Amino acid sequence: MHFIQIVVNQPAAEPAWVPIAKWSVQFLSGFFILLSFLITYRHNVKVRASDLLLKLEEHFTTLGSKLDFLEFKQTCYEPIKGILVAFCKDPDLLSESERSTLRDIDECIRFLYICSLHAGEKVKLSTGNRIWSMLHPSRLPHAYYYYLNKLNDKELRPELYEYVRRFFPTFSAWLDRNEDALGGPLTHQPHR
Repeated sequence: MHFIQIVVNQPAAEPAWVPIAKWSVQFLSGFFILLSFLITYRHNVKVRASDLLLKLEEHFTTLGSKLDFLEFKQTCYEPIKGILVAFCKDPDLLSESERSTLRDIDECIRFLYICSLHAGEKVKLSTGNRIWSMLHPSRLPHAYYYYLNKLNDKELRPELYEYVRRFFPTFSAWLDRNEDALGGPLTHQPHR
């Protein structure tokens, strides 16, 4: 009897770099997919933020003369001062035209409140550094800073200041947190 001897070759041991290469390829593929997702997500967030700003800007132009009470002290704010005081004392005593004026004021305040939500918890202070401002762009147009700061004018518009504090407490807290970034304490300039 003859025995046939079958020799099974043991597979040669893989070089040490092969498992590392396999793991590296898998890791780099996963990292590339994750990085692509994050870049796409960030781009989409920026596009959405830009879209919201466009919609805010469209609404801002429709407000038009309703914002005059924040711009012109003597001609436009003085007449509404009494409406704000009367509403805080007894809202039932307002006439229909005063209620209409108050609705316009509330619409402007709500618009500015929406702007504050869009800006985030804290508005970044402008440092004058171009690279910093490119990395941390403001999500709130600087044109709105003026109006937001006017809502904090406790010296020239104390009635409005108190009205915002009483009926818009979350917005009021945001205004206080961002007072420096919005222009700081108001300086007294000649009013139109």
